[in-house]
Amino acid sequence: MLLSPHIDHLFDRGHISFEDTGELIIGNSLSDDLLKAWSIEPGNYGSFNDKQKHYLEFHRSEIYNNRQNQNG
Repeated sequence: MLLSPHIDHLFDRGHISFEDTGELIIGNSLSDDLLKAWSIEPGNYGSFNDKQKHYLEFHRSEIYNNRQNQNG
C-alpha cells in the first residue's frame, strides 16, 4: 500500500486502519480538527489484494486494536 507520509504515520501507529473492503477506519484518538486539517475523510479508498488483506487483518487485530484499547 502506498500512503502519503502523514497517513502512513497514523497507520503505523494504529490511529487508522482499513477494512478489507477499502473502508477507512478512524480511531477514537483522532480529533475532528486534525482530520479536517489533514484532509482525512471517511470513505472507501479502493480494493486490496489477498496479501494486503492478510496484512490488514494482522494490522487491525494487533496494531489498531491495541492502540484503541490504550486510549480507552
